[in-house]
Amino acid sequence: MDQNRYEEVPQKQGVFKRAIKAFGRWIKYIVIDFINSFKYNNMKLPGLLVLIPGAIFGFFLHFHALTIRDLNLSVTGGGTYNNMFDYSGLVLFGLMLVCILNIFAGFSLMNKKNKGSVIIVMITTIVIIALGVAYIYLLIIYHNSGNKYYDAMDEFIANHSDLITGATENERLNSVRAYLSDKSGDYYVYAITAAERPVMDGNWFLSVGSIIFCMVSSVTGVVIGFIKYDRTYEKSRDR
Repeated sequence: MDQNRYEEVPQKQGVFKRAIKAFGRWIKYIVIDFINSFKYNNMKLPGLLVLIPGAIFGFFLHFHALTIRDLNLSVTGGGTYNNMFDYSGLVLFGLMLVCILNIFAGFSLMNKKNKGSVIIVMITTIVIIALGVAYIYLLIIYHNSGNKYYDAMDEFIANHSDLITGATENERLNSVRAYLSDKSGDYYVYAITAAERPVMDGNWFLSVGSIIFCMVSSVTGVVIGFIKYDRTYEKSRDR
């Protein structure tokens, strides 16, 4: 009786080891099948490159929101910077929709493998590039002009501290802003009146970097798609 009890231990270890080996073989076959699938379907790589932006865009929405949270295009003299408006929210919404559309376009590219599917992803990629460039341009404008405003503020404080009135820090800053916003004065500067000096922090780089990655990935998928699409499909259809 005792002998049987001691023999059960190695049996349990054997089952565990077999389960680990079976799991390892399963993972191995999945990886091998995934790699081999690229050999059998030469449109799988461009399709993945096209749908990846849609798959990852949502993960960076938090960083996009933090980046545009304080964005304001108001200038020292009132109005907006070069009559621009803050379209960052609209651009991000448009990018999200097109990137989601690219998921379906990417799967269509892998399945149909024809020129028409490549043209569709080329159109969506052009839209992604246009919206992405517009978004990055707006952020750069805000960063450069907002820093121009704070540079002028620092210079004014350094050279004309005697003109600054008010006991508190906020009163001193409001006094400086009043001088910089006076178009008839000698110290007027045309720049965005940012609430704080704009900085390119981690949120900024993650937001911009993710959009650049989406553009590059989609463009690469389109280029490879035009190189590898199934030309025999077009020929057989024309017969």
